[in-house]
Amino acid sequence: MLTRPNAPKIMRKEIKVTQRITLSENDGNIEKDSKGSLPEIRNSPSSYNENSDSKSHYSEADDLEIGLCTSTCEPKGMINESNDCFFIACLQFLLCIPEFVDYLKSWKPDNRESPILESLIKISNEIDNKADESPVDISHCRKLFNDEFEEGYQHCANQLILALFDKIQFSCNNVTKVFQCYEEKDSDKVWEQYLSDRGSIVDKLFVGMYKRSFKCKECLIEQIHYDEFKSIPLPCTKESGKSMPGVISNIGEEVEESTFLCKKKCKGERDCTITATIIHYPEYLILPFQRQDCFTQEKIEEKMYFNQEFTEAHHKIEYTLQSFIFHMGSLDSGHYFSLCKVGESWYKCNDERVTKVDPENLEGYKDNAYILIYKKKAN
Repeated sequence: MLTRPNAPKIMRKEIKVTQRITLSENDGNIEKDSKGSLPEIRNSPSSYNENSDSKSHYSEADDLEIGLCTSTCEPKGMINESNDCFFIACLQFLLCIPEFVDYLKSWKPDNRESPILESLIKISNEIDNKADESPVDISHCRKLFNDEFEEGYQHCANQLILALFDKIQFSCNNVTKVFQCYEEKDSDKVWEQYLSDRGSIVDKLFVGMYKRSFKCKECLIEQIHYDEFKSIPLPCTKESGKSMPGVISNIGEEVEESTFLCKKKCKGERDCTITATIIHYPEYLILPFQRQDCFTQEKIEEKMYFNQEFTEAHHKIEYTLQSFIFHMGSLDSGHYFSLCKVGESWYKCNDERVTKVDPENLEGYKDNAYILIYKKKAN
């Protein structure tokens, strides 16, 4: 498949966190540069800021109880008009999530326009129409993203997932400003405040939160900052391939040595210990592999080993594999498709074709896995 000349690479560059971190004295803002290894945090778009004049709207769909879902979400093929396989793979995973489909079915306009939700509802309704077995037209949804993802060329599926989430969040109009919280010790209060400020279907299903502690090694004063996340990138190297199950189960906590500007007591740059702990685990955990070598700009083809179920080591949160997205080919071209679980059945969604897959054959697909989507198990 063609890719636009000099276009951004399909896979995202590996993101490294800072050697030097600055916390402002009053609000704890963090400046990041240089190197490190803490998970990447995807910030909300600039349209979500304190000066935004968007107002929160209420819809009955916003009261959807997670876990009380009726949708079967059995997938149907989608028309690939022009290198849209990356777009189709993402839509298939999203529309195989019963809680999200239930939200679409219960959503009402309520005097507000929402092109993205209206488009997704149209696609969902066509999937539900079992009398028509023809592939679903997604062009009306694809056009909503033409400014960010040029039509006719392949793009990064993980970037699209984040863009989809951003657009849905903004469309729900539950976001009026960037969420900021510093120094609060009670993590439960922080998450409750976050949902109170936002609370869209994306926040309820896909958003998690980190608590980052910066402890000065000289004065021992600890400063705290909270970050939301929608995905956690995983390393993709020869060394990490076979140890990936252990990496995944230890995502709940990261510790790193670094330096920061301690303004509370030391009034200067000091060594510090950064501890990043997940305080809220999302219902659906998205884990993309960092398959682009940041030095050679080539795709890392290593096979990544991962389990269909895992238990997070620090908080004993249990997850089971819900979907995974694949990329075959080089960074300059290639093809995306997805495997999605509906009930106890697995489906391979490859553009216009959807076929059932024997769960015992899933192992053969792991070579080209790019994004894993896990669902939190019920307590």
